[in-house]
Amino acid sequence: VFYRGRMIYVLYTDDSILAGPDKDEIMQTVEEMKTKLNITIEGTLTDFLGVNIDRRSDGTIKLSQPKLIDQILHDLRLD
Repeated sequence: VFYRGRMIYVLYTDDSILAGPDKDEIMQTVEEMKTKLNITIEGTLTDFLGVNIDRRSDGTIKLSQPKLIDQILHDLRLD
């Protein structure tokens, strides 16, 4: 996890997230990163490493792991 101003950059192996409140600042940072790294922009984030990400209209973000919950229930024979 790296911070730059009000942005946060999360890196795990070859998956990463760059997030922050200012889209222009994010895009400027992405362009700077492209000069040194081979990166792609996948669009709006809805899932990362098994965590579902739901951006709500009130500005909040809901994180959930339904696949993990289903697996635990299955393993415990509670499904």
